[in-house]
Amino acid sequence: NLVKEHYRELIGYLVENRIDISWISECYNPRLAFSLLFLCHLSEGFSEDLSELYLLHYPIFLNEYSFHDTLQCINALTRRNLLSQNKKRITLSNTGLEIVQSIYRFLESKYSEARSTLLSIFQTFQDINSSLEKIIKRDGTFEDFRLEKIIASTLKCGVREDVVFSILNDLIVIFKLMGNMCRADVVEAVKFSLDKIDGSREYSSKFEFYVNTFNYVVLLNEKGRFEPFTVPFIKKMIRDRWFKNTSFRISDRIVDNIASKTFENIRFIYSSISPFIPLTGENKVLAEVQTSFVEKIIEKELELQLPYFYRILKSQNPLKEAEKVIHELVARSELDFSKVLEEERLSAMVELFNIGAYNLVTALMIFLNLVPSISHISNCTILKSSIKELRKTGLKMEAVLDRSLLNRINAFARASLKIFYLDTSLEAKNAEKIADYVKANARLGLKICKFLISRD
Repeated sequence: NLVKEHYRELIGYLVENRIDISWISECYNPRLAFSLLFLCHLSEGFSEDLSELYLLHYPIFLNEYSFHDTLQCINALTRRNLLSQNKKRITLSNTGLEIVQSIYRFLESKYSEARSTLLSIFQTFQDINSSLEKIIKRDGTFEDFRLEKIIASTLKCGVREDVVFSILNDLIVIFKLMGNMCRADVVEAVKFSLDKIDGSREYSSKFEFYVNTFNYVVLLNEKGRFEPFTVPFIKKMIRDRWFKNTSFRISDRIVDNIASKTFENIRFIYSSISPFIPLTGENKVLAEVQTSFVEKIIEKELELQLPYFYRILKSQNPLKEAEKVIHELVARSELDFSKVLEEERLSAMVELFNIGAYNLVTALMIFLNLVPSISHISNCTILKSSIKELRKTGLKMEAVLDRSLLNRINAFARASLKIFYLDTSLEAKNAEKIADYVKANARLGLKICKFLISRD
């Protein structure tokens, strides 16, 4: 899309840098030609039926270009030696690669311009933040003023973007006049500015409910007692119900995430009562939520975010189910790593490795009684930390995992993170070296798989 949007600028850039573009006259649609060269590089070539265009770059081509136009353009690019056809694949020639590299340089220059604009905006925010006083929190501690956090909260509660940005100047003036502020002062300043624009107080009520939800929603437990509707209390509910009587260990960050998501879900459900706030007065409880309802939302979040742990815990025999899950994951990993060793295209190789690595890291975590999530980055980080702790303390796990194997697992987790962050579209020069690195770690993964299987 960027190539198409900046087509005329791109032509000027190529002419200015003395890149031959005489071939454009032979192409029925020059914009399509540039897009095809760029996408051929991203896809590491096309098959004869051009399936990659429609599988990887849908809906661009189905919406905008017919198959006939695309084929005609590819034939023209092939005649001018920008594309070459061999082994039933269409790939970039050296001349075509030179054009693509020029496109990358052009896009990089456009990115730098956009980045400079964004940095100037961020600098404005920093200047405003540094000119204002700190905020006194409810617990008596101080925190730095952050105008962007206030904007984010106002947007999240459902106030329209144009309204939010129209009150910025008023807010800045108010904050500068007030000097030292507590959290309540900030909330009142935002509500005052919103009410100046919206006399119905709908926007200010939405904001009030969003930032002070705990004043309007309380939890009612099975004994008829009220509990606070807060993230810390939801975290306590999660640990008491799901992790008190299990050998599995869970990262505090994962619990925080599930609790925060549960809180957000319930806050969103009950946000429709916010228009009632002006009629009842602030700090008046408007909704009593059964803790049993909160438990259901927590359980659904666990099922979504921790699918393997949820499956194991809900089974009749968790220990047996854990072994079954490990075997399933290892079998998938072995298959994917074997495919990596046979694959020639770097992008497909990396994709297969990432899938295999996720399954293997998940299996290792379950083996070590760690709760895996659906985030590969989080799993790798937790596994690395756990291995580091095992090596440092020399716990009894070393009776099962010798230090050499611990080192291999740690190396695999580190490599998995590195490969996961790879952008293969920007690594054309180092493709062969990267492919060797990915395959070497696929072999390491297969060795670790063998260990997990051989335990039987």
